[in-house]
Amino acid sequence: MREDLTDVGKLGLRLLEDLTALAAGGSARWLHAQSLHRTFALDILEFVLSTYVPVFRALLSYQQVLRHQICSLLMTSLRTNVELEGEAGEPAFRRLVLRLVAHVIRLYSSSLVTESEVFLNMLVKVTRLDLPLWHQILVLEILRGFCVEARTLRSLFQTFDINPTNTNVVENIVKALALVVATIQASDSSEETLAAVAGMFSSKAKGIEWSMDTDASNAAVLVASEAHTITLALEGLLGVVFTIATLTDEALDAGELESPRCEVDRLVCSGQSALLCVAMVNSTWLTILDSLSLILMRSQGEAIILEILKGYQAFTQACGVLRAIEPLNSFLASLCKFTINNPNEGEKRSILLSPGSKKPETSMDQRDSIILTPKNVQALRTLFNVAHRLHNILGPSWVLVLETLAALDRTIHSPHASTQEVSASVSRLSRDTSGQYSDFHILSSLNSQLFESSALMNVAAVKSLLSALHQLSSQHISGNSQLSGQQIGSIAFSVERMTSILVNNLHRVESIWDQIAAHHLELANCPNPQLRNMALDSLDHSICSVVGSEKFQGISSA
Repeated sequence: MREDLTDVGKLGLRLLEDLTALAAGGSARWLHAQSLHRTFALDILEFVLSTYVPVFRALLSYQQVLRHQICSLLMTSLRTNVELEGEAGEPAFRRLVLRLVAHVIRLYSSSLVTESEVFLNMLVKVTRLDLPLWHQILVLEILRGFCVEARTLRSLFQTFDINPTNTNVVENIVKALALVVATIQASDSSEETLAAVAGMFSSKAKGIEWSMDTDASNAAVLVASEAHTITLALEGLLGVVFTIATLTDEALDAGELESPRCEVDRLVCSGQSALLCVAMVNSTWLTILDSLSLILMRSQGEAIILEILKGYQAFTQACGVLRAIEPLNSFLASLCKFTINNPNEGEKRSILLSPGSKKPETSMDQRDSIILTPKNVQALRTLFNVAHRLHNILGPSWVLVLETLAALDRTIHSPHASTQEVSASVSRLSRDTSGQYSDFHILSSLNSQLFESSALMNVAAVKSLLSALHQLSSQHISGNSQLSGQQIGSIAFSVERMTSILVNNLHRVESIWDQIAAHHLELANCPNPQLRNMALDSLDHSICSVVGSEKFQGISSA
């Protein structure tokens, strides 16, 4: 860094000092300008700071003006505990101050660590204050901007959160955004606000800039402003998710992590980028999961559901690649909750006792009916995507996935199941031939493909999948010969999928035969005759598949 300046450099420094003084409401010493709008001076400062970054990094005297005069001006202007008079209290001035603060944090935080930390803490604090909504929206736009830029968020995390002497800035930003999202629970007009948030996501998905009707009522403007704050906070949280996913992919490309497609799964997490990703996941996952699951549970709009499920998929896959088991399992378990609407006992009873049901048969039909909403279908597709991507590294986590897939299998084969677009009263035959039930066909084929693709998994992963199927089946087997239809359905699902895995892995059957045969024999010794027959039929099919495979073709018919 240079300390000496040329004459031209000294002129530039004088101009910079005068612009700073004018922006602060003072007077210029060198520049002969009697009066200049503070907003105009700030606008020029913003241009200078964002355009001439190398000058401030190379010349000490310029950096000192930035550190001592410009940062001091910004800290005074950011304060919310005093009533700012005149120009300084106007939204346009506030917006410029916040933009300048964002530039300082984004471009100079590595050299202005203390100042940036103060600014970030002030911004986070503003989100918790009872300020006008326009002011909150301005601040949330700045915080969202940091979250959606992978380079900026990474730099902030490295400078502050990883350093034990500094504040956990990124963690605090995530918590602040989550608190804004959580205001939906306390809002009196939460349904209208949620609908407005969904509308904003829908507009964005279509590439349309969302805007308010000019003749909207005050109440509508208030709802829209609240929705805008929640949308910005949610976009910020999703930005953190996609940043972590991007940085994880970069660590994977750099060879710091083992690919989930690897033949041998070794627990390797070395290198600065990989360790940074693990630290980011550990400090943010709980807060992010709470917010995403809250909005996913309450939302109905297609665009917002798809965006949040993309976030679930990106974060879950990143956790898998990073071998972050607790967040991986928590996100998987949360995702599985959104896949199938199985009415609980209380709901069943209320349907059964409803005064509108005249005949007991119809109430029984209603009680057993399962309706898959578009949200359920998209959540299931997301689960299949995650399972395909992480099939080599799910290990014990397979149990969470398989419980959902067994429930899906029962739903697909249930005479009372439907997707929401078509009434449950349509007969199964007409549904299947109408083409409107393509959701069921797609989900059924995805369910089958997952096990057929076990041929691409490494042997350890196939064994983990078989163990999870065994575990799913075993928890329903009891010494009692009486089993419910649901229990038999889960066991049948496990047996069928084991057979499917065997048929698709005949080229390495020696490695997996013992596991499959052991479970079949366990079932063959059950007191329940239905299970015994199921096990022996499947064992028959399995033996015939192995004996009929290419490995046995060379052996004589004897």
